[in-house]
Amino acid sequence: MAVSVRTNLPDFNRQLDQIALKLQRKVVRNAASAAAAVYRKMAAAEAPQSEKRHTLAGGLVVMPGYLKSNVFQYLGKAPKGSVVARVSVRSGRTARTMKSGRVRDAYYWRWVHEGHLPRQPGGRIKGGQRKKAFERKRLRGAGKWVPGNPFMTRAFSRAQKAALDRFYEQMDREFQKEHIK
Repeated sequence: MAVSVRTNLPDFNRQLDQIALKLQRKVVRNAASAAAAVYRKMAAAEAPQSEKRHTLAGGLVVMPGYLKSNVFQYLGKAPKGSVVARVSVRSGRTARTMKSGRVRDAYYWRWVHEGHLPRQPGGRIKGGQRKKAFERKRLRGAGKWVPGNPFMTRAFSRAQKAALDRFYEQMDREFQKEHIK
């Protein structure tokens, strides 16, 4: 989830203009990172955790707590003049690329967040795009759909005020630090 904080407050802009242009980006990046940390902690707290380990097809093991431990934050690429802090779940590799036989990333987090149709190995829906869409609709109507647990959305809505407060606290701290130097 990405959060966009835009402000045209005269006081904020005046303070930002008082420090060197090179330091402005650093100050705003630190504040955005502090706000993203609030979202990350809330998302990790909201993430569901299984009580037992699961063995997937092929003998791969998913341990409890992988979803919580794979919530992370990073400063993403942004257009010139802006800063982007993102919170997401680590899911870059597929389970089959793991050599140790243990899943080390939460590739399944979107299924948990948005819901899914459960299936057994080899039970994928066959056919073209229209047939697959029809079959998914039929299975949903039959009650086969596993509802999602939108933990990232909940975390985002619950942590908005705290993250914004943390952003401004960090900005004040950075301004004080730069004025002292």
